[in-house]
Amino acid sequence: MLQGYLPYRDFFATLPPVGIYLLAGVLRLVNVAWGGGISLMATRYASVVYGLSTLALVYLVGRKLGGQPMGLAAAALLAWDGMVIGMDRRAMLEPPLNLFSLLAVLAYCSAFERARNDAQGQRLAVLAGFLSALAALVKTPGMVVVLTLLTISLLRRRFREAAIIAVSSVLSWAVLSAYFLLRCPADFIKQVYFFQLLRPADGIMRWTARLYDIWHYTQAWLTVRTGLMGALFLGLLTIWRREVRSWLVVLLWMGYTLALIVVNNSYWPQYYVQLAVPLSLLGGSLLDKRIQPAWHWHSTGVYGQELTLGALSFLAISLIALATGAVTNQY
Repeated sequence: MLQGYLPYRDFFATLPPVGIYLLAGVLRLVNVAWGGGISLMATRYASVVYGLSTLALVYLVGRKLGGQPMGLAAAALLAWDGMVIGMDRRAMLEPPLNLFSLLAVLAYCSAFERARNDAQGQRLAVLAGFLSALAALVKTPGMVVVLTLLTISLLRRRFREAAIIAVSSVLSWAVLSAYFLLRCPADFIKQVYFFQLLRPADGIMRWTARLYDIWHYTQAWLTVRTGLMGALFLGLLTIWRREVRSWLVVLLWMGYTLALIVVNNSYWPQYYVQLAVPLSLLGGSLLDKRIQPAWHWHSTGVYGQELTLGALSFLAISLIALATGAVTNQY
């Protein structure tokens, strides 16, 4: 775009518009054209900024859902994930995708406990719809976030909230895509959406092999195991514990992302990074006392508190990681 070419019309591009805007914005900021070492390093530094911002947002979402210890644990898990660290140093779309996805989840969680007709809650729903559209327009799998928010609203029978999110998301998509919808609508739709649906399978083909790889990524050993343990606790307990039902947002986000990885025609290791954020939040949820069974282990004497089953699970997985060398292999 900065060199006078129109994406989709003048050259093939599967990146959605916001992904293109972000790359073009970084290159405009440093005032260089794409294709050289300076432009590559500029986009890589931008990825680092996205990654650091994502860490801060993981902490904020975790703190809102389960308190400060849980937020710190979730941010630590993500910061320790070698797959995420590697991706945050590359000129890829996963870092900004995670950033905007988290912003949408944070806005939605802020509105979760508000009354149905609360004006501030409705404004937050509009914001969540806009941010989820941004995520979907950074990279197509970002549509998982829109689907997550709509599903939770419908499950809670908040039909007006679901309508607000849907309308906000669609209008935001139309406005942000308007330039290409007006200039090259057929090429835009075919390359961004039909290509993704009809592209030949590549990468790791079998879904069982994909799950096997995710489980055995040494760089993500701690994130995967604590995240799945947290998902197990939440799946068993959030059904009847009203005070922790806001965790369903993260649980469903992880579920939809994992389902997309399983059914998608393509899978490459960098796709795991999209799963790492909800997994880190679910791993941190093990420190949320509200989702633990009513009984506790004997007092540990640490700050005069008791060690819950979830905290014990988190500690056990961490000790296994240290004992087996999995932590040192994170990088």
